[in-house]
Amino acid sequence: MATLAATGTAFAQSSVSITGTADIAYMNVGGGSSVVKNQTLNSSYNGSSTSAINFVSSEDLGGGLRATARVELDPRAILVDGGSIATHQTFVELSGGFGAVKLGRVNTPSLDAFGAASPLGTAVGGGYGLTNAGVGMATRHARSVRYDTKAMNGFTAAVQYAPGADNTTADSFAGIPNQRQVTEVGLRYAKGPLTVAFANISSDGTTNLVTATVVPVNTAKSSFQTIGVNYAIGSTTLFAGWNKGDTIGAAASAAGLFPLGAINANQATDGTRFGLRHVMGVITLNGSYAKQDIGAITRKVTGLRAEYALSKRSAVYAAYENFDTGRAASAATNALEGGKINTTAIGVRHTF
Repeated sequence: MATLAATGTAFAQSSVSITGTADIAYMNVGGGSSVVKNQTLNSSYNGSSTSAINFVSSEDLGGGLRATARVELDPRAILVDGGSIATHQTFVELSGGFGAVKLGRVNTPSLDAFGAASPLGTAVGGGYGLTNAGVGMATRHARSVRYDTKAMNGFTAAVQYAPGADNTTADSFAGIPNQRQVTEVGLRYAKGPLTVAFANISSDGTTNLVTATVVPVNTAKSSFQTIGVNYAIGSTTLFAGWNKGDTIGAAASAAGLFPLGAINANQATDGTRFGLRHVMGVITLNGSYAKQDIGAITRKVTGLRAEYALSKRSAVYAAYENFDTGRAASAATNALEGGKINTTAIGVRHTF
């Protein structure tokens, strides 16, 4: 981590820091369909963590008040030959005795709840983008405001609001897209060996087109609840999670290691997950299983990862994911998953 600091009598104390994670793996993908037989050197699918370069400027305003600006760049776009580097968090924050207020592109309370339930995080084997993100919740909301209370005896609460818009075209004036209005409320308890995190997401209905195929005109209001729990017993931590509600709608994607079909909004969905982490000195073993019903389809994800720490900031790892799509292999196309898809990753992670 690089840090610059300035102090003086004429201005408050301030600092600028640069931190980050670089995680790159060789990945091999295979399954019952020729559509998903690929191998690549990859960082975009999160071998063991999400690569990021974080710039943080912070100023002590006095009286317990602090102003912060955070910009997280996504270096994964460079490795995969293009794409945006502005896909992570970017926000300004004012914090003090009242808690903290963030404005910008901010991570969600539902992401906090997922993290409490997943020993593999959002990486290979965790099934994040297959069971949670794009199904009933989002990783972060652009153009949003989030408020977090200060911790009291291990308890914190959060509320996040994205005003959205409901206009007659997909793009409205002043660069405001026609997105759905979303409110998230989160509760968290973290003390001693126990962590519990809960989030409720409420997405308003729309009288106009948001996404042509999956969020059409007159899409109804929807909600989604998720909870994550983990408990440490010595060197072993047990994880569990549950979610239930309505799908938010997601377009078909071919941007990952394998295609994923569209998910229409306002379908019933519910899921459970279980996992564990065991630390043996420089070796960490992680495993999880997740099941998600989406309408008439049931997705199942089994994941394993072994890590070997080379130092406090560097590690090598091997990860495996089995994704049962809930569809026959013959159903697979360049825009739809099918069969059972297996992903193996061997990579290196370095933090700074």
